[in-house]
Amino acid sequence: MNDLSWFLYLADVVDSAHSKIAFMIITIFLSSIAWAMIGSIERDAENREPLQLLQKKAPLLIGTVILLLALNVALPSKETIYLIAGSEAGEYVVTSPEGQEIINDIRAILKSQIEELE
Repeated sequence: MNDLSWFLYLADVVDSAHSKIAFMIITIFLSSIAWAMIGSIERDAENREPLQLLQKKAPLLIGTVILLLALNVALPSKETIYLIAGSEAGEYVVTSPEGQEIINDIRAILKSQIEELE
């Protein structure tokens, strides 16, 4: 990938990250409250086994949610992938010998047009 491709990718990631980060913060906050409530209920309950199991699995569930959200943030959209592909194709055209010939021809045409205007 060329530099433009990386900028396009990062622009899409940054754009999608804002809402995802806010969602992650809310999820972690609510999970922490739920975990604290489960702990207080557990102290009062006679049958503590299901609550203990839930408490043991809560960090794993929270970690899984965070991992999935991070993956969701890191994956670019379909439009970004198309832009990256176009950027790669454009770089190939410009750096290929045929592309250089076309650029030289365009440069010559522009120079002649500018000379005619003067």
